[in-house]
Amino acid sequence: MKTYCMLHITNLLLFIFIINMNIYSQESILTDDRIIDWSPGMPGGIPDYPVGVNITDYGAIGDGITDDTQALLDAIEACPDSHAVIIPAGEYLFTQRIFIRKPIVIRGEGPDQTFILFEGQDDGEGGLNPAQFWIGNYQTDLEVNVTGECNKGSNEITVSDASGFSIGDFVIIRQNNDTAVISTY
Repeated sequence: MKTYCMLHITNLLLFIFIINMNIYSQESILTDDRIIDWSPGMPGGIPDYPVGVNITDYGAIGDGITDDTQALLDAIEACPDSHAVIIPAGEYLFTQRIFIRKPIVIRGEGPDQTFILFEGQDDGEGGLNPAQFWIGNYQTDLEVNVTGECNKGSNEITVSDASGFSIGDFVIIRQNNDTAVISTY
């Protein structure tokens, strides 16, 4: 009886193992034509600029409670081109958009030491102004319609009026006409 029971348990465990192997061996629920190769960072890698300024020299506390936004804004302003703003180990709270419009790097002491916390603020109209990094030159009041197809792998896009764009501009493309994604209530 013990051998019979042990054999069934062994077979059951083997069956569960095979099923789990089959489930986890599937690469993706997306088909290959829907997958985009996304690699974080930037082409050529993040520049290895020398340290120009330290955020703590501009009043940052790094305790995760104190708002360090102004300290970072001041450090960015003071940082020479082709240098880095160093953010030492700690938790740094930012409560508004941080605009970076010059060739500098924001550098922490490592992913397990420097933590960036973004906390949005009420915009006064029932919405939220997100805190985030915005890099490059852009304007938030320019909106144009995409008039051509925008297929996977494309590196060109046709818009209704390109006169407001320059080479190197930061562009956000939003698909806001799909009710499965955007609520229109």
